[in-house]
Amino acid sequence: MDEDFIKVLWIEDDPIIREAYHSEAEYYGLNLCTFDCWDKAKAALENDFSSWEAIILDAKCKQHTDSADNATKFLSEALSGLRFLFAQNKRTINWYILSAGSEEEINDSILDDRKAWDGDWPKLYYSKATDRTELFKRISNHVKTRPKEIQVKTNYFRDVFEAIREAELDERIEMCMKDLLIPIVFPDSVSAVDYNNRLTEARITVEYIFRGMTKMGLLPLIQNNNKKGSINLYESCKVISGKPWGKCHYNVVNNVFPGILYQNLLNIVNIVGSSVHSKSDEIVLPADFCQYNRGTGGTSYLLKSFAFQLCDVILWYNNYIREHNDPIVNSKNWEEQQSF
Repeated sequence: MDEDFIKVLWIEDDPIIREAYHSEAEYYGLNLCTFDCWDKAKAALENDFSSWEAIILDAKCKQHTDSADNATKFLSEALSGLRFLFAQNKRTINWYILSAGSEEEINDSILDDRKAWDGDWPKLYYSKATDRTELFKRISNHVKTRPKEIQVKTNYFRDVFEAIREAELDERIEMCMKDLLIPIVFPDSVSAVDYNNRLTEARITVEYIFRGMTKMGLLPLIQNNNKKGSINLYESCKVISGKPWGKCHYNVVNNVFPGILYQNLLNIVNIVGSSVHSKSDEIVLPADFCQYNRGTGGTSYLLKSFAFQLCDVILWYNNYIREHNDPIVNSKNWEEQQSF
C-alpha cells in the first residue's frame, strides 16, 4: 500500500462488508486495516500506536472473538479503552462510528469527545447505507488539515475546550483560544512575529467571556450604555473589582471574583483592550507592547502567558456557573446606585 495512504484501524466483524468497503476507501486515500473484535484492535494499537491516523468502529461488533454482537457492551468497552490509550500515549486518534444500527441503539454509548473533531456532523454515527462515502471524505480531510488542532483540543488543553462548550460560551472563544494555544504546543507552527499579531484573539476572548458573564448575571448590563451593544473591557474589569463605573456605582453585595482573576484580566485589557481591533485587515499593535517586545528581542512569551491566564479564567467561570446557574440570583451580587 502507498505510504501516502492514511492508515485507518477498522473494527468490523462482517467479512463481506470488509471486502466491499476497501476499494471505496482507497479512492479517498484511506487504507482500511480490519480487525473483527476489540481485543485484536487494542493489541494492534498497543503494538504501534503512532502509525494509526484514524479509527472506525462498527457499533454492533465484538469485544472478544467469541463474543456476541452487542452495541452497548462493545462501544462501552472500546471507547473506554481508547480514552485510556490516548491518555497513555498523549495523543488522540480521531474515531468514528460506521453502523447499520439506529441512533437510539447507540445513543447512551457515544461520548462527547468526538465533537472536538467531528462536531459539525449532525448525527452520532455514520450510516453504512447512506453515509460511508461522506465518512471517508471527512476522515481524509480531518487527518490532512487538522491534526494539531485535534491534539490541542483533546489532549493538551482538553479541560479548557470542554469548559468552553459546557459553559456555552460563544464559539469565537474556542476559535481564538485554538489560535493562541496551538503555537504553544507546536512552536514551529508560527513565528513569534505572527504569533504576536494574535493579540486581537486575546481581546476577542476577553470580550466574549464578559458577554458570557453578563448573560449569567455575573456582570451588570453596562454595555447597554453603548447603543451598538459593545462591551467596554476596561470598565467591565472595574465593575468586577467593585470600583465605580462612570456615573453609576455598583456596590458589591457579594464579590465572587478572586482578586487574582481581576488582576489578570485587567493586565490583559490594559495591554490589548483599547489599541487592538479587528475592524480592518491591518493589525495595529499597541505602542507599549511594541516597545516592550523590542526590548525582549521579539519574543512571544507575554502573549503566551495571557493565553494561559485566559485558560484559568475560562475554567474558573465554568466551575462557578456550574454551581451558580441562575442569572437572576447571580445578579443580586451587585447593587446599582446612581450618582448625581
